[in-house]
Amino acid sequence: MKHKTLQDFKSPTHKEALLDSIRVPGNPKIILVPIGSWILVNEELIKKFAHWRAASSSMYYSQFPESTESMRNYLTTHSVRNSSYLLFMIEGKDSEPLGHMGIKSLRSDYAEVDSVMKSPRQTARGLMDRCLTSLIDFAKNDLGVKELRLEVVSKNNRAIDLYLRNDFIETHRFPLQRVQIGESISHRKVNSEDANVDFFALTMSRKLDSES
Repeated sequence: MKHKTLQDFKSPTHKEALLDSIRVPGNPKIILVPIGSWILVNEELIKKFAHWRAASSSMYYSQFPESTESMRNYLTTHSVRNSSYLLFMIEGKDSEPLGHMGIKSLRSDYAEVDSVMKSPRQTARGLMDRCLTSLIDFAKNDLGVKELRLEVVSKNNRAIDLYLRNDFIETHRFPLQRVQIGESISHRKVNSEDANVDFFALTMSRKLDSES
């Protein structure tokens, strides 16, 4: 079977995107909707995404003043135009946005999980586990991926617990150096003697064999 490219999933309208949506087990009203250019005209949704990121900014390597415009630019550059990146909105009843998660850096044998985020208002237990399971199945069955990788800040215990529950294992740990320029903060991987923060960049992975 010839698998679609990630760009093939990016529809211009939400209605078309629903045709490529992924059903999430355990709740027939929750789906993963692939994000295409349709999101750029949804001002309220862009505002929600910006708010979610701002609420969890300390868990990102790059931190900067969040705004609707900065989020629109990010979505345009990465979610819409980047052919090796596909972001899904977690959508509930009546098209309610519950969070998002994505796939990036797709290669012939592996890809990376990225942008895993739950709405701060969402309290449903097990939601992100079910959505991650659906994303894993999509990567394996629709994209032919043999291994999924991801990177997470070591202080993000909630995310790490999610990945461990879903059979990801830690493979590397990198010291970080915090750099601030004006209001923007970044963290870059360095040798241990150059680290200036007490947390790390963790790389985790999961093999997608025939029995996973």
